[in-house]
Amino acid sequence: MSTPSKYQHKLGLALFAVGVVIGLLLTVGLLWPDLEATFYNFQKIGEQPLTVTCPVFLTQDETGVVSIKAANNAGKTIEPLVRITISNRGLFRFEEARLTIPAGETGTMEWTVSENDVDLRFFVLAKVFILPEYQFESREGTCGTMLLPFSGIGGMQVFLIGSAVSLLGLVGGLLLWPAGIKPLLGRRLETLRAMQAITLAIAAGIVFGYMGNWAVAGLALIVAVLLLAAVLYLAASR
Repeated sequence: MSTPSKYQHKLGLALFAVGVVIGLLLTVGLLWPDLEATFYNFQKIGEQPLTVTCPVFLTQDETGVVSIKAANNAGKTIEPLVRITISNRGLFRFEEARLTIPAGETGTMEWTVSENDVDLRFFVLAKVFILPEYQFESREGTCGTMLLPFSGIGGMQVFLIGSAVSLLGLVGGLLLWPAGIKPLLGRRLETLRAMQAITLAIAAGIVFGYMGNWAVAGLALIVAVLLLAAVLYLAASR
């Protein structure tokens, strides 16, 4: 008959597995669109990088916002021309407008996107280019977001709920899994340490994916997958 500690061990394993799966899916969903936007068929013409922010996720009936912030370090007010190119099932959508930025301040500009801007099946991709003016060099940046195949809930809500479930699963698994297998020695201890490292890697992937740093998020994803493979190997060879 199974003891309570063995039930905790099995529950911890199940929770950790759920946390890993959801965490990996979130990381992929966050970094993949930005990666697609980087290599999409946008023309590269800017001199300096520009941070462009896209919605975390979009659902079928949701309207999201693409935004930029540009600092003016010149000694006078400038009004550079801002152009945005947004993906579309047909031709690109182009918009342009002047952005007024007083001296020493930061200007912002926003555009709305929706499922009508989807290309490559489930990506909304955007590129913003700011033309040079006075002491303001040209700048450009890209971002992307994934369109989810359902409605009735916002993309940010999906992200927050998914992150919370993943975190609870990972932490709960780390707390419950060691029950019933004490003492933690040898490969058991190695497995626990690998699980802890997976948790850190997934957390880093989600955080940097949310920040739009697909390079670091991708590295964290690779590390998490390799560590997961190591955990499975250790578990199978006990």
